[in-house]
Amino acid sequence: MALNRSAMLFALPIFAILLTAGSAAVHADTLYSDLGPGNSYDDAGGWWSFGVSGNCPGCSQNMYASEFTVAGSGSQSVSQIDLAVESYYGGAVDFYASIWTDVNNLPGSQVSGASWTLSSSIPNYTCCDLVSVTGISGVSLDGGQDYFMILAPLDSSGDLWRFNDQGDTGPVFVLFGDYPTPAPYQDTWISEGPDVATPAFDVLGSSDSGGGSITPEPSSLVLLGTGLAGLAGLARRKIALKASPTQQAQEHLDIRGQPGS
Repeated sequence: MALNRSAMLFALPIFAILLTAGSAAVHADTLYSDLGPGNSYDDAGGWWSFGVSGNCPGCSQNMYASEFTVAGSGSQSVSQIDLAVESYYGGAVDFYASIWTDVNNLPGSQVSGASWTLSSSIPNYTCCDLVSVTGISGVSLDGGQDYFMILAPLDSSGDLWRFNDQGDTGPVFVLFGDYPTPAPYQDTWISEGPDVATPAFDVLGSSDSGGGSITPEPSSLVLLGTGLAGLAGLARRKIALKASPTQQAQEHLDIRGQPGS
């Protein structure tokens, strides 16, 4: 039975609230992650990336590249990255983060638009804050393909790219010298090992072809159920109030026909 105008006016705000809550309580697909529950990582070890400074006389600037495989298939749009990077000496440390193609299992060239200048003030041995870049647009990766996440120091400070705490391992490379421009550097990367502890980070996004899933949060599902239950109650109330004259007369006779009436 159709709801009357007043019921519809009551129902419309409920649907508006549900739509707003549903759109606000979604999360992007995980294209890659070796972070643990609650964004945990190994706070006792990591890859130390540093610039030339008085903190390390005779040292050369170095950067690290960690190979990762993008989940899914087809083109995937990157919307966010999160990195477990701590300040080795204390204070703010500035660094570059970038995503590079994989060419013969070595860093090839930087993915278009996938370079960010970041800063971390997370103290050493302090889990589990992350350095995040949100609202990324114009960066696409291919699902099922390998890439490299590269971290390079921007100043003379040192930063620690912490290990993951999930036991994940894979190829990690180090490069000594200036931060590379987007060009092949296959001959200058040195392998730390084909199966070593990978640094902790994630890459979030969604499928460009519309295949990415959007998962409602539990609170949204509860709100949806409450709203639907309210609408069902309105429908039952309207049915009760709109009983036919014959039904009303029958109810009156039933009452008057009782003994002692």
